[in-house]
Amino acid sequence: MPMADADPSDAAARAEDAKVREEWRRLERRRIDEEIAEAREDAGTAASPHRRPGWFVWVAFVVALLAGIALTALVNGAFAPQP
Repeated sequence: MPMADADPSDAAARAEDAKVREEWRRLERRRIDEEIAEAREDAGTAASPHRRPGWFVWVAFVVALLAGIALTALVNGAFAPQP
C-alpha cells in the first residue's frame, strides 16, 4: 500500500514500532557491551599464571611412594617361600 493511501494512524503506529525496535536494539547493545566487558575482565584475571604445587605436595608424594614400595617389599617377603 503506497504511503499516500496509508491511514495516518498506520504511519504513526509504524513510527512508534520503529521507536520501540530502536530502543530494544539500544538496550540489547548496551547489555551485550556490558557482557563483553565483564568477560574481558574475567579473562584477564583467569590469564594469571597458575601456581605450581608447593614443596609439601612433592614431599607427600615421595613419602607415599616410599611407603608403597616398603609395603610391597614387606608383603612379598612375608609370603615368599622360605628356602
